[in-house]
Amino acid sequence: MIIEMGATTGIFPSDEVTREFLKAQGREEDWIQLLPDSDAEYEKTIEINLNTLEPLVAKPHMPDLVVTAREASDVKADSVFIGSCTNASYSDIVKAAKILKGKKVYKNIDLTVGPGSR
Repeated sequence: MIIEMGATTGIFPSDEVTREFLKAQGREEDWIQLLPDSDAEYEKTIEINLNTLEPLVAKPHMPDLVVTAREASDVKADSVFIGSCTNASYSDIVKAAKILKGKKVYKNIDLTVGPGSR
C-alpha cells in the first residue's frame, strides 16, 4: 500500500516470501520471480525497513491522507472498515475475527468487512 505512504509507485522484488504467501493462498502457480536487471540504474531509490513502520489510519476522504494510529487515538469512530482498497485476505479476516470474538460492536458504530474475492 505504497500510496498510503505518500508515493505513487512502489516496486518490490517478488521473492520467496512472496512465493510462500501465494502458496498459502492456493496461488503458487501465479508466482514469478521479479528482480531488476543486473545493470539497472535508478534516478533515486528509497529503502524502507517495513519492520519499523507503525500502523496507519487513512482519514476521510483520500487514501493518502494518513496519520499513525497513535496520532488518531483520540478520534471518535462512527464507522469501522476491516479491509483495504484491495479488500482483505481470508487470513486478515480470521485475525480480526479472533480479536472480536465474544465482543459486540458499539451500538453507534457501523462495522463493515470487505473480503477479497480472490
